[in-house]
Amino acid sequence: MPNKKKTAVPIFDNTLTVKYYPTLEHLHSNEEPIDLKIKEIEEKFAIRRNLENFEWTNNPYLTDDNESNEFHIFSNYSNYSNEGKINLDHLAICFIDESIGYAVVANSDIPEGAWILFNGVTKSIKKTDSEDPIIPHNCYISFPKNGLDSNDYYINAENTGGFSSLILASVPSEIIENIDDGSIPKDEINNLASSNFNATSIYINNIPQTLLTTNRKINKGELLVADYGKSFFLQFSTSFIALKKNGSRASDVINKRVNEYLQKYILNRNISNLPENDVTSQIIKNQLSKLDSQQLIHRNPESPRVFINQELFIVYPTAIQDILELAELFLIQKSDIEKANNLLKSASLLNEMEFHADCTKAIEQTKNKIKNYRETKLSNHKNTSILINSKKKTTQTNAAQPGSQNTPLRRVGSW
Repeated sequence: MPNKKKTAVPIFDNTLTVKYYPTLEHLHSNEEPIDLKIKEIEEKFAIRRNLENFEWTNNPYLTDDNESNEFHIFSNYSNYSNEGKINLDHLAICFIDESIGYAVVANSDIPEGAWILFNGVTKSIKKTDSEDPIIPHNCYISFPKNGLDSNDYYINAENTGGFSSLILASVPSEIIENIDDGSIPKDEINNLASSNFNATSIYINNIPQTLLTTNRKINKGELLVADYGKSFFLQFSTSFIALKKNGSRASDVINKRVNEYLQKYILNRNISNLPENDVTSQIIKNQLSKLDSQQLIHRNPESPRVFINQELFIVYPTAIQDILELAELFLIQKSDIEKANNLLKSASLLNEMEFHADCTKAIEQTKNKIKNYRETKLSNHKNTSILINSKKKTTQTNAAQPGSQNTPLRRVGSW
């Protein structure tokens, strides 16, 4: 199948050059950034990401049957206007280090309430039987929230991106609050690169995009960071690196504390919605915790990662078997056929990707268990209905007999 045409939404002007700091030292020295041509930036990113080609853009791209060159923008963000756009001349690219790569820094002060749209190519997620497909992972994928209809989309900024797709992940605010126990100097906590953007949805031709808005004034030389949610941190093959506002690394103590809290979250991310004091729920919680702990153990560069229902999942060697076991637990413990079926579909799709040993036989066994359970449940429901109807008929027959205490005698003939 030929690739669908992608169309740039002309919101920000195209530029011929991008301001560039080759190192943090260059940034902190108060020297002026280098003006790199777009072609030079694209070559750097293609090499860094091991791509044949990379396309720099200041705007989002739409694809999937978007044939019109007219763009209708709708936003529930009250301050949305052309005047609020971030001046792209106030942004620069900086190479942090080999572990982190490129980031965006403020080359001039940026006021609170200024906005930029997330860059990348927006594609719709094709659903089958109300279940999201599994999307192969790359760390440049994001999922805009859609409040208009049931369609889901993702934005891929791996091969096409710009300033906004280089905004790094901040330490989540709740984690900053947890590590601030009084033992770490206050100025170190305050100097952490906490989120300076809020995300909200904007719609272009009814397709959701992510609008990033500054939540405070950003000073010149400061790193641009956003809170992408805690499950985002599963993508890292090693520990997450917490940064200061100027892009340098936070202290070892802070990084250790941050990663301890992130691990606690990863180990418990799927069990918070289940009842606390419920024996059957506890059995399912144990299996969910097993899946989470195994993902943490296999959090290395060799382990493949995918998105299932917009959640990052690390595919470890026994992942399919564990998902099938979870499906059967939902079936037996909760009588939740729909949940069991959705988990079965996820296991089947993972099996088709051939990451690890073939599990077709185990999948068929779970499929048959769900089928038999459904048929038994339908049969029991049918038998119960027959029994209820039979009792109703018996009651009605008895009620019609002369002398019944429940109804008066009926006269034969007219009154």
